[in-house]
This record gives sequence, C-alpha cells and structure tokens, in this order.
Amino acid sequence: MLKPLIATTFLLIFLAACTEDTSNAIEFQCYDFLDQNHIITEISVEKGNQFSIILCANPTTGFRWGAATTDNDNIVINLYSGFICPASSPESESEKLGRNVWVFQAIDKGKCIIDIDSSVARETSQESYWSFTANVIVK
Repeated sequence: MLKPLIATTFLLIFLAACTEDTSNAIEFQCYDFLDQNHIITEISVEKGNQFSIILCANPTTGFRWGAATTDNDNIVINLYSGFICPASSPESESEKLGRNVWVFQAIDKGKCIIDIDSSVARETSQESYWSFTANVIVK
C-alpha cells in the first residue's frame, strides 16, 4: 500500500517540475543547425530559477542528442532530460520532428558552460553531427 503512495507522490512532484513557466526556455530547430553545426548561445538566469534547453530530435534516423554536461555543478544542475514526441497532426515541418528537453536549476551565482553533443549512429561508429553550447550566467 505504501509503494503506490510513494509512486503517486513522486509522479506529482515530477509533473509539477515539468510544468514550470517556459519563459526561461530556449529552443533551436533543426534548420538552425543547417548553417552551422555548432551553436553557441548565452543564457542569463536568476539564482534559484529553472531554465530549459529544447533541441530538435529525430531518433528514428539514428540521430540523437547525448547527455548534457556542465563544467561547474556548483552553479547549475540538470534536473531532467527527456524526449517530446512529434505532434500527432503536424502543421509545419518542424512539428514533424520530436524534441529533446533538458531542465536545469540555477543553484548559485556565477558562470558555467553547458555542452550537448549529438551523434548519428552508423554501422561501425558514432559520428559527431551537431553540438550545442550554452554559456550560462547566474545572477
């Protein structure tokens, strides 16, 4: 009887964390990477706030984003990462693809770098494809 209660409590906490205000979200579509294979951006966030990075994804082709890495876990921590399925009735080309999302918490003032690399699975190896870097400033 205790296990269902714990599972339900965890699910409610998880859903609450995933329904945060998206005003602190940055999103890049696949076409953003066509001119440059590596995107670098800056994110400014207040200490204690959460922010999200959302990048296009199409795992059915072997394309996938890896884990997000930070150079300073004392400034920013990764709370969640996951995949958002494509729209069931896409109205645009970008809605035909899924999206990867990473949710971060700014836990102390300072600067850090978040790196996310992608790869395309080939028969013998993982080829680097696109990469993303966020220079984060926590105020």
